[in-house]
Amino acid sequence: MMDTEIIRDPGSLSDGMLAAELDRLGIPFVDAGDGDRLQRQPAPELLLTALATSGEARLRMALIPLFLMRPDFVWPLAQTINDLPGPARVTLMCYYTAAVLLQRKYTQRLNRLGVAQKPPNERLTSGGRALARTCLIL
Repeated sequence: MMDTEIIRDPGSLSDGMLAAELDRLGIPFVDAGDGDRLQRQPAPELLLTALATSGEARLRMALIPLFLMRPDFVWPLAQTINDLPGPARVTLMCYYTAAVLLQRKYTQRLNRLGVAQKPPNERLTSGGRALARTCLIL
């Protein structure tokens, strides 16, 4: 059973731990070893920061399915982006934009798969759409 205390230190998450946390969230995008399972869940902002700043491209790319499968991770996005250094900020914004565009393009297919339960305008907040437009301008 997971401890209710939330991890808040970005340096405490290894690549294996990030992969294990993604798997726990229903994003089996990257293989995770059983030994990397976290006892406490990281704060959403920390997970976004750790993924956006990861040295592993596959972990950075996991942001796209994370936003598609777990729209609750859109809420801490604006604050997280403001706290990131330039390259990680661009990564996070562009992968969020990719998720928005993929969701728009494949809404019907995602619905058939049981992924998108709500239309894009309800799942992705107006603030998130503004972030997506900003990234498209970059």
